Amino acid sequence: AQYNHYAVKTWDSFNLRRERGRGAVAVTDATTIRHTDAYFRDRNVPVLREESIARYQPAVAAQIARMLAVSAVAAAQAECERIYGALCVPYRRMGGLKDEIAVQE
Repeated sequence: AQYNHYAVKTWDSFNLRRERGRGAVAVTDATTIRHTDAYFRDRNVPVLREESIARYQPAVAAQIARMLAVSAVAAAQAECERIYGALCVPYRRMGGLKDEIAVQE
């Protein structure tokens, strides 16, 4: 089995993580802050593609389809996506690093 965890995904998703904090470590000063703009910039490197997990995609897609066929699961998923989308809105409107990254690509 394999678990793929990506340090950063999108700018808005990264900012939600930054807003949540670190969980196990209180962010109290520069020594405990982790999710900085530099952290995102250093890890947002789209040149590396890890596709070994792609072989599982058909089975995963089939399982997701089975789960979403349950109306309560589909409703809960839709609600989660709605909430997440609303939480991301402020970050999608941000400039700064997001615009800087787009220029670099």
